[in-house]
Amino acid sequence: MSKQLVIVVLSLIYIGVSLIVGVWFSRRQKTTTEYFLAGKSAGPLVLGIASAAGLVSGWAFIGSPGMAYKVGMGYFTVYAFVPFAAFIPWFLFARKFRILADTHNCMTVPDVISARFNSRTLTLLCSLGALFGLIAYTAAQLMALGYLFGVVFGIPFETGLLAGVAIIGVYTVSGGQRGILWTNVIQGTLMILAALGGFFFAWIYIGGPEQAYSGIKSIDLKLVSFFGKAPIGWWISFMVASVLGATARMAFLPRFFMIKDIKSLKWAPVLTPIFTVAMGVLTWSVPLVYLGLQARGLAPPLAQADEVMPTFLMLFAPNILAGLLMAGALAATMSTAAVYMNIGAATLVNDLGMKHLKLKFKNPVAAARWATVLFAIVAVILALTTQEFVMMMGIAAVGIWGSTVGAVITFGLLWKGTTKEGAIAGASIGLFFSIGLALMSMYEIYKLPYSIIPGGVGALLSFLTVFIVSLYTKKAPMDEQMERVVEMPLVAWGI
Repeated sequence: MSKQLVIVVLSLIYIGVSLIVGVWFSRRQKTTTEYFLAGKSAGPLVLGIASAAGLVSGWAFIGSPGMAYKVGMGYFTVYAFVPFAAFIPWFLFARKFRILADTHNCMTVPDVISARFNSRTLTLLCSLGALFGLIAYTAAQLMALGYLFGVVFGIPFETGLLAGVAIIGVYTVSGGQRGILWTNVIQGTLMILAALGGFFFAWIYIGGPEQAYSGIKSIDLKLVSFFGKAPIGWWISFMVASVLGATARMAFLPRFFMIKDIKSLKWAPVLTPIFTVAMGVLTWSVPLVYLGLQARGLAPPLAQADEVMPTFLMLFAPNILAGLLMAGALAATMSTAAVYMNIGAATLVNDLGMKHLKLKFKNPVAAARWATVLFAIVAVILALTTQEFVMMMGIAAVGIWGSTVGAVITFGLLWKGTTKEGAIAGASIGLFFSIGLALMSMYEIYKLPYSIIPGGVGALLSFLTVFIVSLYTKKAPMDEQMERVVEMPLVAWGI
């Protein structure tokens, strides 16, 4: 059996299982709590694998290797932060979010902001920030999906993108968050096995790290320097966007509402980073190995950096391993796109529709499904029209979240002195810098000097603004339950 056929068969099996899971759980979607929060029934193992699968996405299988191939070691000095980024939201917010789901009936992140500050203006700003970031991140996954479907099925990028979003749409629209959770578990398990197998194969194939290092050095010494070929402005702003954006990663925050038992928090914060590392080892190994092989003349130089992972698998990996890894890459990308499509629909229906526009839906679940379709259409349009790499689309989304939602919930849930005025000022400045400048950069209207990433600037200014303005404005009273949540310890162990 040829490698292409093996990849196609394994990918089709995975796609079939995902569709079956979505249809199976579609029968249980009677309320928006069930559709968006999986009935608050998720245990630590499910959440740990599903959250890691949502983080290690098309960004990790397509965007991260592509960026590493392009800039070298400078990217890995940033990527080393990823396991920590998987831990931060759990440590800071998981316990507080789960309690607020019961005490204040919170279903989305803007619900938490509304409960904390009681400001329609602030909630609207953060809803828009969350929504724009979700659209950008979903578009990044769809772009990765277009590349993957093209490699697996031999079809054009645009056709692969549309086919992928159609499949995701079936199990996302029908199965809701419960269907997504269980497809994430299947996908995450597949990714762990495939990534570990690919990691060992890649290094054995080239003969070890020394062989890769010597080959990369012969191509360009800058590739093995601390910053690699990345401009210093890009590196610093990338790190800022990654660190501050970790406080508002939408792969995690909405899932804190789904925790079945708060005692689960003893384990999920530890399991998620472990699973993230297990799934992500392939991300940084393949581009290094490929560059080493390229230096020997065994691998062709790539015109499109985002193709490094699928090209390596097609040229060098054994048939079964290539099939598992390509199916794993599809799994990573589809799982993340599904998560963000569902969360985006929740933002449209719950935060913007019901809370701000005061719309009343006769059938909220049906409205949620139509909102998922609308959200997907917008993300597809962005994916087909942007000129950015997958990686840069992803970091733009993280920067937007850090610039709006991240600063507000970090100060709001950790510091009683945070004021409504400070939060509004921070979210406004963050929204302008992260989204306005990001859009101008994406469509090549204007780019910041020194390759600075807009999301890094927006996130830093937003955090500083919330803090400074809060120092000089009057603190509004909180209800007793919210005050207890803000003051409660961060650490989940010992609950």
